[in-house]
Amino acid sequence: MLRQCLFLAAAIFVAGGALADISIVSSWPSPAQTPYGVTYDGSYIWVSCDEAGKEFMFKCAPASGSVVSSFKVNTTGLFGCAYDGSYLWYDALDERLEYYLYRATETGSILASWISPLPRTVGVAWDGTYLWLSSYFGVLGWATTTGSLLGSFDTSWRPTGVAFDGYYLWTAEYNQPTLYRLTTAGSVVASHLFPQGEPWGLGFDGEYLWVTNKGGDGEVYKVDFGGYPAVEAASFGRVKALFR
Repeated sequence: MLRQCLFLAAAIFVAGGALADISIVSSWPSPAQTPYGVTYDGSYIWVSCDEAGKEFMFKCAPASGSVVSSFKVNTTGLFGCAYDGSYLWYDALDERLEYYLYRATETGSILASWISPLPRTVGVAWDGTYLWLSSYFGVLGWATTTGSLLGSFDTSWRPTGVAFDGYYLWTAEYNQPTLYRLTTAGSVVASHLFPQGEPWGLGFDGEYLWVTNKGGDGEVYKVDFGGYPAVEAASFGRVKALFR
């Protein structure tokens, strides 16, 4: 059921001692069970879902969640997804139980694939130049589109989804459940206890965060976090140097 402007009484703790509220703008049911990833392609929301034997990428209308198109992913498990301005990326587990990154068209044609440079990769994001990867073993890293790991840092939690909002990274920890905003050097700027279940996937549409609730109600949430000056979700450019 679509939820409009549901205010969250819980607050984000911001570095420096200030508190800032966030609110859920709307939500809609995931197109299938176990929504792991979410991303925005400039017009539509993509959701990656992994039911047993039914791994699909769904292209959805942002306002209603109505499925516009979908394609099946021929892997053993499907997790995060991202959009680089031209193509989709998703991370998945193959039949040999290795974690791979795939670049694909919106009809599912695979253009490239490589073994993830981080173990148990469960989230992927695009910052305009590089891919950001989250490892469930407590590591975030950035890599080229050919699979070369350029750097990484440890976290004190198990990151699942990852998103880049043009200024900061966001990650989720589903079993706490918590959303973290952090610099690309790894410093936590804010954290929020997400009250709607088990947040996993994260995406950014240029104004709002999108969060998949892997457990609980299985919905996809559009979240207002206060924002920054408007940026284009699919082509942020290179801003990581500002934070290193």
